[in-house]
Amino acid sequence: MRPLREALALVLRTPRLWGVQFLGNALIFAAFTGWLHLTEAHWWDVLLNVIVIALVLVAAVVLHGGTLNYLHSAQTDRTSPLTPEFKKALKNFFAIAVWAAVFFFLWFLAGWLSDYRYSFPGYLRASQPSWLRKHTTDTGFTDTYTFLVNVLCWVVLPGLLLPLAALAADRGFRGLVQFREWSSTLKRVSYWIVLVLAVVLGVVSVGALMDWKLNPETATLRGEEASLFVRMLASYLLALFSWLWVCSMLGRLRSAGEPAA
Repeated sequence: MRPLREALALVLRTPRLWGVQFLGNALIFAAFTGWLHLTEAHWWDVLLNVIVIALVLVAAVVLHGGTLNYLHSAQTDRTSPLTPEFKKALKNFFAIAVWAAVFFFLWFLAGWLSDYRYSFPGYLRASQPSWLRKHTTDTGFTDTYTFLVNVLCWVVLPGLLLPLAALAADRGFRGLVQFREWSSTLKRVSYWIVLVLAVVLGVVSVGALMDWKLNPETATLRGEEASLFVRMLASYLLALFSWLWVCSMLGRLRSAGEPAA
């Protein structure tokens, strides 16, 4: 499909954005890790904690909001500069932050359903008539329930809310109520295809890659360290690619739906 190819092509031709994302996410993660180790013995320690976490949140919002903005503007102008789009994301910080708060609250609620992956499927199976129950297993019900919760957390919820994030990054609070453009994106099959492929690459494949182990009978400590480094780097690049592809598709669909200048 043409939108998929164009969105993918743009991702592969934006080395500057790759560099910003690669370094930006690494620095944000390092700062967040450092924040977790800060003490709170004195009032100035508490103040430092507040400053550091505030800077981390601002950096994360600007980094990803600016990415959404840039991959929208670059759909029509491949030479579009990065800096103005990130400044626009900073200007619309509070709108993006409100979106993020709502998203992570709903994501937490959806993830909370996983706590019932044993009790609820077991209850459903026990509620079946005996003639039907003998054709099912507890494992099958549990696996199906876990799969549906994962689809809700990684496909349905992000799929419904990410178009609003792109609009908020570009237009501020006005973007959060642009329901016509939001619904237009949700109706595009290409958007959902990219989102599912991104989840397969950025979540499923990364999980499998990080769980992969060397043969314990022949592995050495140096080999384990090298394997871990390679797997972490590959996982990081896969996750970045998946995220940028989704952002590019959002920008592509928004550009296609806008009137010509």
